[in-house]
Amino acid sequence: MKHVIALHRVPDEGPETWTVTCAGCQTLMGMNQHGVTVGTTNLKTKGARVGIPYLSVLHKALKQTSRDLARAKHCLFDPHVAVEAELSESTHARKDRMQAILEGSKQHTVDSLIHAFADRTDGRLSISRFAEDNSGATTNAVVVCDPANLDFRACRGPADEGDWEKLEFERQPSDAMA
Repeated sequence: MKHVIALHRVPDEGPETWTVTCAGCQTLMGMNQHGVTVGTTNLKTKGARVGIPYLSVLHKALKQTSRDLARAKHCLFDPHVAVEAELSESTHARKDRMQAILEGSKQHTVDSLIHAFADRTDGRLSISRFAEDNSGATTNAVVVCDPANLDFRACRGPADEGDWEKLEFERQPSDAMA
């Protein structure tokens, strides 16, 4: 966790970005001044081979000026889901809990999402994972984003234990997010 950092880029050319990542690593989670937002999960896939590293895809997406130009990298459609490797017990439990939280309200705010990521309802299978759960994984960083308002919040460590920071943009988008 000590290597988790927030990195602010204000290049001469291209969009301003904030990313949360590990020192020396490309983007893991981030947002740019146009509201393009990316993140990563611990998805396991079958048939991995030499090619384009997914972190490069995330990094490239943050160079785009709209969500449509960035495109999705997530395995959310049936042909990809059909070939996913076996998901862990905690992955299923955390997905189900988050889905229940999200379905519990028709409107969410940055604060309600921060609260959702802090959920410890299911002990060692909770959304927020602690080292003392002895599950082999911990929550090392959390981000919550409101792209429409360029509100990018980040926390090192579990959502209910770390200090949340609002990472401010210096530039405004040159045009509306598509």
